[in-house]
Amino acid sequence: MQTLIHADIFFFVTTIVVILFGIGAVIALVYIIKILALLKDIATTVKTGSGLIAEDIEELRDRVKRGTFNLGAAARFFYGIFRHLKGR
Repeated sequence: MQTLIHADIFFFVTTIVVILFGIGAVIALVYIIKILALLKDIATTVKTGSGLIAEDIEELRDRVKRGTFNLGAAARFFYGIFRHLKGR
């Protein structure tokens, strides 16, 4: 009879521990999902920004090829880049 009581206590404690670990795992998964969503937003922002940088570099290459790139053009180019950064 004594061993049955010990077994019942063991299974009761084990059940509580398993439930607590399950709740902890669910909470951890929720935070992981939020972090992954945030990383996806960051990746989208970086992708958009890299596209804008590529366009600026392409414009710079075109100006250099045409021979219209001088000190004033360089100043306007960099001013345009910093204006985009300041606007964000």
